Amino acid sequence: MGSNLAPLDIFGIITGVWALIAIVGNLLVRSSWESSEVYRVCITMTCFCCWLHWLLCWMHQYQPLMGPTLSKEMVEIVSWSWENK
Repeated sequence: MGSNLAPLDIFGIITGVWALIAIVGNLLVRSSWESSEVYRVCITMTCFCCWLHWLLCWMHQYQPLMGPTLSKEMVEIVSWSWENK
């Protein structure tokens, strides 16, 4: 049940979506507003932080920092269990 898309395709699609949200969000802010620069910075930083969070979670799936730690007894139990099937 995996995706047929290559990892770089997924990266490009998600990056494009967040870039589009940032661009459209900045275009919706009117220049006549008193704090339009602050709104634009907030929208851009929000999109960047959300994209960065997605990127770090996505990359963690490829290189996990830690895996399950099994004791010697658990390894023996698992190997015994798998041999009987």
